[in-house]
Amino acid sequence: MRSVLGCRAAIWSIFCLLSTTAPAAGQFNVYGDGKYGVAGCGLGSLIFGTKPGVVQIVAATFNDISGNQTFGITTGTSNCGTGIFKAEQVGFLDNNLASLKKESAQGHGDMVVAYATLLGCDTTSLSRFAQILQANHAAVFAGSTGEAVLESTAAMMVREPDLHGRCGKI
Repeated sequence: MRSVLGCRAAIWSIFCLLSTTAPAAGQFNVYGDGKYGVAGCGLGSLIFGTKPGVVQIVAATFNDISGNQTFGITTGTSNCGTGIFKAEQVGFLDNNLASLKKESAQGHGDMVVAYATLLGCDTTSLSRFAQILQANHAAVFAGSTGEAVLESTAAMMVREPDLHGRCGKI
């Protein structure tokens, strides 16, 4: 019983510390600013930033206990860089941009399906993704780099209720 109370007290102390050091509303960004202390990237870095000292131990412990550092590295959030998903998507676009541009203008093709799959679209939304990509072709492919096309695609998907939330890796 004593260890449970001690654990609850420690969690409550960390919560209080976090609530007093968290950034003001409107300043919080899940991707972070890329700056972190010795604790590394993760939710702890978003909360404590580069503040030196014992607070970095708390940040590292928080990152470790919650497992958010691994999540941040995978998704590119919490000051952990671009993430595995985005790097793979940009690499695909850089290598297949001409073919994808051609197929998306036609509204179908293997590259369109592959791109939708890399974005995490479920199989039921593939045809709708192709239609929306075709309808927004000029805007999506206005940029000449994979990064620019990915950003345009993400903006397009946010505006489309049929796709918003159905493609989980963007």
